[in-house]
Amino acid sequence: MSRAGQIFILTTALCAFGPFHQIAGQRKPSRPVKRQVIVAGAFEAPASAAPLAPDVQRRVDTFEKVWLTIRDGYFDPTFNRLDWNQVRNEFAPKVRAVKSDPELHTLLGEMIKRLERSHLAIISPEVYTAIEKARKDAKERERMRRSPAVESGDASSDDDSELPLNVDDPLTQYGTGIHLSLIGNQFVISRLDKDSAAEYAGIKTGFVIDSVNDVSLPMLLAKVDILSASSKSIRRYLPVEVVRYFLNGERESSVKIGYFDEKDTRKEVTLPRERLKSETVSIGPNFPDIQLTFETVSLNPDVGLVRFNQFAVGVVEKFCNALTEFKDKKALVIDLRGNLGGSMTAIIGLAGMLSDKDMDLGTAIYRSGPEHLEAQSKVKHFNGRVAVLVDGMTASAAEMLSSALQDSGRAIVVGDKSAGETLPAVTVNLPTGARLLYPIANYKSASGKYLESNGIIPDYVAALDRKSLLDGRDAQIDTAVRVLNDNKVFGSDGKALPKAASLQSAITPPDYRGPANFSVAGPPPPPPPIRKGKPPRVLANVTVNAPPEPTEPAGKPDSRDPRAIKILDEFTTSMGSAEAFARIRTYAMTGKLDIALKGTRQLFDYKIYRELPNKYAEISSSPATGEIWSANDGKVMHVKTDFGLDKKIPVPESAAAEIEYLAPLARIRDVSGYPKLSYLGVFDRGGRKVHVVQGEEKTGAPVALSFDVESKMLVSVATDYSTVSYSDFRKVGDVMLPFRVDRGSAMTITFDDIKLNTAIDASVFRPREHCFDTP
Repeated sequence: MSRAGQIFILTTALCAFGPFHQIAGQRKPSRPVKRQVIVAGAFEAPASAAPLAPDVQRRVDTFEKVWLTIRDGYFDPTFNRLDWNQVRNEFAPKVRAVKSDPELHTLLGEMIKRLERSHLAIISPEVYTAIEKARKDAKERERMRRSPAVESGDASSDDDSELPLNVDDPLTQYGTGIHLSLIGNQFVISRLDKDSAAEYAGIKTGFVIDSVNDVSLPMLLAKVDILSASSKSIRRYLPVEVVRYFLNGERESSVKIGYFDEKDTRKEVTLPRERLKSETVSIGPNFPDIQLTFETVSLNPDVGLVRFNQFAVGVVEKFCNALTEFKDKKALVIDLRGNLGGSMTAIIGLAGMLSDKDMDLGTAIYRSGPEHLEAQSKVKHFNGRVAVLVDGMTASAAEMLSSALQDSGRAIVVGDKSAGETLPAVTVNLPTGARLLYPIANYKSASGKYLESNGIIPDYVAALDRKSLLDGRDAQIDTAVRVLNDNKVFGSDGKALPKAASLQSAITPPDYRGPANFSVAGPPPPPPPIRKGKPPRVLANVTVNAPPEPTEPAGKPDSRDPRAIKILDEFTTSMGSAEAFARIRTYAMTGKLDIALKGTRQLFDYKIYRELPNKYAEISSSPATGEIWSANDGKVMHVKTDFGLDKKIPVPESAAAEIEYLAPLARIRDVSGYPKLSYLGVFDRGGRKVHVVQGEEKTGAPVALSFDVESKMLVSVATDYSTVSYSDFRKVGDVMLPFRVDRGSAMTITFDDIKLNTAIDASVFRPREHCFDTP
């Protein structure tokens, strides 16, 4: 696998969503920056300490992992002017005193909240276990429905792993079709799903929800204001949470709602919860699956509207289809109100379909340095005028896209100030089964603005109001449509003018029909730089646990030591004959790719295809990223993804032989490729003995090779830029091949199946066409 190809598979920092935002506190007045040195070994107990009970030890281990993860992976080395050592000293005794895991999770939430940043949360394991139980229950229901024999006890198999979930998907949402906004201190219905239970019951936009199942919403809001120091942050997401956890619920259930109608008469109604129009999608490893809703509406003959509630790779294809639907429209409204973010990868494809030029998406700033984000213009892109709607619940990836469109002049932004929660974040597993969500980078917009805690200031501020909603209209959509029609705001090229004129009140809003208040990662890092010139003669890292046996002094080799040649020859013989390798014309490999990236791990389905003389392709895929395809013909590496990345990178002649999986093994088989070889002796590597050979390739690059003393098989290849380990050698045809490859600690490839000299479909060497590849 080529090193450049590996880099492009590394995806994706994530922006958090939903209730995970709520633990973020409001920023306090700044204090002088206090840099600190945090010592390792913070948690070692005294040698005389009595062993802890298993449950207590598990909680201590969880606390340790959270504290150390923040210490080593959190993007801000100043910890927002907090003494992180002192925080440990304060919370360590409390951890030992808690009586349950939920208590611990609450305590850890309080600890990380001290950092006063968004995208920090302890995600309870119940979130995941409940989903898994529901999935098993759903499969059992499907089994009972499909197999009458089960009832008579004649079922022939317990394997239901392949049964489709379909309508029994446990994440399917059931609700009333009501969407809320907080206007002042009132929970106002801002949108109704078409043909929903609420619409059929005569509920209208503008009505105020007063209670749900006799729970008073005004009292709930008052408690939030009194008890929470971060009430502004929690307030922001209350409308979403009331819908999600109060109005929505189990299928075949109902909910009692108290409300005030257009005459402020209080009424009550009991509504059945019906299946909502949504689908289950994944936004990243270790995150719960989410429900994605996507909607398109024609506001009038010239203006279309697109709305979606989360950013996920599947949104890219849906958005492209929406542009096909609106190909004759002159303007587009992208409604990101209430959009809580999701996967950053989706931004690449969406931005690319909104511009005829590549677009600057801003910069993610990691501890290790900045990483510039960019979206390539797509063949299919919308050339008309664009307005983006935002509000206080527009967060994370939604803010990044809005900011990029605003900064580039591609769109005007309408609505309320956004949430200001834009830190790329990842999750890690904890010993208790919970997960820690934490930010690994800061984000700076293309214009140099830090959106965290600041948010996006709309070009045209417009607020929802109850009167308009009662009239069946949405003031923010009205404003967007008026601005889109204003030639003082947009130029003939569809872009916003540098200094947009003030909105003219004399412009009459166009008439449109449809529901009111329609509402709607990091791309992979760049490839490593190509090394120029002769590399330094430095032996790559080779981990050893004991000094070498007394042989000859280690040093720079100046000849081909016969002992070294003997070790390589033994490996070559064990691998199989030269004739057997020469007969390999094609191979197909399938397995898993496990990548550690910026604090998290991601698992991909992985395939490699090779056909001599010059065809080589790697295909990886996951629910969160879709398919990532990479092909290399020895001259150009072409990478293309479902989320919109499409790059062609020249391959230097010196690296052409490196493109394939078997290349390192073939190179070692050719001893003439090493002008200098030296045998360094026998070392202990993880409890087994290995021969270590140091050499120099024809290019002058140093290399260290290690071979298992007993099996003669290759253990690792170390150069001045990487260390690759090989294991689990198995017989495939007439040759021995490794079924596991580890590239340092960042990447592990495990193969389930390797086929040699098999017919390969030519399509795997061609990129898959996407909706955005055609006009």
